Amino acid sequence: LSHLVDHSLVRIIESVGVEETEPRFEMLETVREYGLEKLVQGGKEPLVRQYHCAYYLELVKKAQVNLQTAQQPAWLDRLEKDHPNLRAALEWALEAGEDEPDRAEKALELGVVLSIFWNMHGHLSEGRKWLSLIINRFPAAPLALRARLLNNAALLASRQNATPEADRLLGEALTHWRELDDRRNISLALNNLGIMAIQRGEIAQARQLYEECLELKRELGEPFGLAVTLNNLGDLLLNQNELDQAHSLFQESLALLQGLGDTHNIALALLNLGKVASYRHEPAQAVLLLVGSLEQLLEVGDKFNLAENLEALAQVATSPGLTEWAWTVRLCGAAAALRNQIGAPLNISQQSIYEQILATTQARLPPPEWQKAWAEGQTMPLEQLAARLIKVAPQWQIKSL
Repeated sequence: LSHLVDHSLVRIIESVGVEETEPRFEMLETVREYGLEKLVQGGKEPLVRQYHCAYYLELVKKAQVNLQTAQQPAWLDRLEKDHPNLRAALEWALEAGEDEPDRAEKALELGVVLSIFWNMHGHLSEGRKWLSLIINRFPAAPLALRARLLNNAALLASRQNATPEADRLLGEALTHWRELDDRRNISLALNNLGIMAIQRGEIAQARQLYEECLELKRELGEPFGLAVTLNNLGDLLLNQNELDQAHSLFQESLALLQGLGDTHNIALALLNLGKVASYRHEPAQAVLLLVGSLEQLLEVGDKFNLAENLEALAQVATSPGLTEWAWTVRLCGAAAALRNQIGAPLNISQQSIYEQILATTQARLPPPEWQKAWAEGQTMPLEQLAARLIKVAPQWQIKSL
């Protein structure tokens, strides 16, 4: 490799990261195509691709263990860096024939873990494409693996408001888990069916599903699953204006997640606690919680919930005593750009609130100022926007006291 670097055929692109002991390299596309051609001519391509896929399957298995720990952001970053390699490994595994069950199983296992990554990093459309290919390519897969893929595909579909598809996928997953008497994953399906019921506007059914799931999670003594369900039920109660009960559930969820060191879900709990503070007309506390959530969501790269966070901050910025109209417009512009980037439109209730916020700002700001703030939100790098926000947010808190 040093020799190839000296001759400019390969170049070093970055320093080492998590689970890496050597620098990374890349090559020009023309050099890569030539190398692949020689690999095929030499008859070594099948073996090299097999080793390549095996290596990346082991990598995602290590990632899976760490995606609910304090190492989560570093592992998500590692998977993002290796996304092209992971695509190549999955593409090879998907070509498995009926006489290659081991190769088929690699495709299934890769799909299970990568779907978690695709969800967290906003690769929603791509993830749905891959999972559809895997599910349709291997209809006779082991039930446990197939059910997990169906569940994860449903989650990605729900992020893009494809509720009928998500319902269908979840229904099949739940059927398989009942066949296997897998109580842990039955509870997972109940939780996700609750999400679908909310998207259909069936709040009473969603509450029943969440409460059934919560009871099962407490019996199982599973802290992560319990924390997620507490968060989801709390979100439902928040939107029903049952603020005290929602706050209690979010606090219990946060305590569990802090014990696990799960950065991603800690950020979601803070986001929801920030919404409670906003609904209670406590803008200073809401800003504090939402900015804390924003910092952690940026760390893990969760674009879907970053958009929700920005929208929640925009709503708080219109509170009496704050009225940060330009910031409201910037935040809405940034959220709209993110949603467009990942293909995750607002649902009906979110759209109504969003339009109301924009109408308020348009009545308060002269058109040139409004357009300038909107353009800044749409085009400014999110990290830069967040850095500016973190500096000015304390001033909002002072003005609201």
